Amino acid sequence: MHETGSVRSLVERNFGAAWITGIAMVVATIVFAAIGELPVHDPDSLIPGYIRFPAIVLGAIALDVVPRVL
Repeated sequence: MHETGSVRSLVERNFGAAWITGIAMVVATIVFAAIGELPVHDPDSLIPGYIRFPAIVLGAIALDVVPRVL
């Protein structure tokens, strides 16, 4: 049994559906790629992933943190 205020119970309660959905999407991608004999790759090559992914994460953090600070 988890404590009411523990971080783990908070994360499990709030992000369980997101984890399940994400895992289901990964499985579906792998299955359909294998059935169709298609490679799995990033179709958007305009901005490299090593720039785009950190920018997305930092943007999401900024969108969360800045309003809380203000």
